[in-house]
Amino acid sequence: MNGTFAATRGLEDFQRNAAFVAFMLIVCFGVFVFITRNLRETITPLCWAAFFAVPSTLLISYFDRLINAVMSRLVQLWHRLWGSRRIECPAFVHFVAVQGDSHICLDHAPGTTAFLRKVNTPCIGCGRWLLKVLQFLRLESYFRRRVKIVSLSVQDGADEALGPEVNRLVQGWTYYVSSAGTREFALNGDEGLTSIRLELFLDASEHYAAVVPTRHPTSRTNLTGTLEMDKSSSLSWFLALILTLLLVSGGMWFFIECINLGVQSFTANLDDYKKGVEEFLNLVKPILPPSAWKELQQKISSFISDELTSLASELASALESLSFQALMFFVYLFFWIFEPLPVSSPVAEVFKSYLLMKTFICLLFSTLMSVLLLCLQCKIWSLFFVLTFLLNFIPEIGAIASAVLTVPAILFDGHLTMERRLENLIWLVIMGTAIKVFTGNVVEVQMYATMGGQFMRMHPVIIMALIMLFSSLLGVTGMFLAVPSMAAVKYYLVSTDMPEQFQHPLLIAIEGDATGPHKNFVDQQRIQQQVASNAASALELTTP
Repeated sequence: MNGTFAATRGLEDFQRNAAFVAFMLIVCFGVFVFITRNLRETITPLCWAAFFAVPSTLLISYFDRLINAVMSRLVQLWHRLWGSRRIECPAFVHFVAVQGDSHICLDHAPGTTAFLRKVNTPCIGCGRWLLKVLQFLRLESYFRRRVKIVSLSVQDGADEALGPEVNRLVQGWTYYVSSAGTREFALNGDEGLTSIRLELFLDASEHYAAVVPTRHPTSRTNLTGTLEMDKSSSLSWFLALILTLLLVSGGMWFFIECINLGVQSFTANLDDYKKGVEEFLNLVKPILPPSAWKELQQKISSFISDELTSLASELASALESLSFQALMFFVYLFFWIFEPLPVSSPVAEVFKSYLLMKTFICLLFSTLMSVLLLCLQCKIWSLFFVLTFLLNFIPEIGAIASAVLTVPAILFDGHLTMERRLENLIWLVIMGTAIKVFTGNVVEVQMYATMGGQFMRMHPVIIMALIMLFSSLLGVTGMFLAVPSMAAVKYYLVSTDMPEQFQHPLLIAIEGDATGPHKNFVDQQRIQQQVASNAASALELTTP
């Protein structure tokens, strides 16, 4: 009885809140439409920067971890070769604190000392000469690391909330350890000490303390927690940034070279394509009535004489606008990478998963299509490699558009006979369809099922409607961003505490599948089991 009453009460509360949320969504959507209609040139580079900044920061983090892992291996090898003795540094150290105090207390032990030295002076074991050089150049602080609170709980198991994340220690945050206190202990430590008192700061300059003592604290709760060393440093992050920029620059250079090669090949074979167009027109001339043929000739001549001039001016203005948007894109991306905006980790994972999986699918599709065009003796296959790769990011429509563009390249290729061109066109349709089915219905579906792409599961009609809606608001940019944006919305829909009476119909409508709610329930159970397993593994590591 109480359970039914609680469920009814929760449903009523949700309905009252949902009315306000629906009203706010309508207002916000109206404001969004107004802004995108009037400030599209400003919004477009910001959207692209947000789309690429999230996976870029994750890629930098990956390279950062890789660099630190390699450096740790090199340091271990250094000590083995030179036979130097060093105190083993623990992966975790435990601390106790009182909520409202500005310091934490750690056990005085050799492992704790090694841990603190490795946090603030990680180069201390790499040789005195190297340490002196870094101190002379004042580069020692660039190797300084932070500590992360991996667990934090109220002592003695008291069931008490810690309150808002203001003026208190927060689980999952990273802090700088007071460098002065650590150095003083390392040089002047007293063997009689049983604990070490440390202050934590949010910044390396130690201007923002983790906790500012108040005169009349509201709570004096005893806390216990575990610190883990964040192996990242300013230098390793900078090297990771350089590697990321080199990787991105290499990819851009490759695509630019493909475009350049395709344009050169098209220019060199322009006469063959003119010949192919003439032969095709002569082929269809007997089929068309004389009036239709005359009208077609007039339209072609009118297009060449009138439309090409205006097309050139429109292209010039479009390139001018594109150059401004490209400049703003790099400005937004530059500041976003150096000062990342706080984005929810699951949402960032949604964008990262979509971009990585979609990039792989687009690369596979464009490679197979380019090989097919090369086998069909198409001389501008490299140009279509880039076009197919970019267009395939637009779901459903992109593959159709790329297929339509390849038809004239095969049909009007004048260096082949008309019979061979028609044969190549048939092979293009058959093999192109097979490649699309293989990459879209086999590889992509399998990757979404096994690599966390459950939020990308949507009905094609919903995808087309989203593409049309976003296209009317943001143009081509909206076509690229429609699916990942809807995937983020679907994540919030699944993760929020929404009553089943509302959640299940929405999921069925989005996925177009009556089993959609059950599939999402199974996905959530798997995620929760994985999180619980990771938490249990971390607890085993942190347990002394």
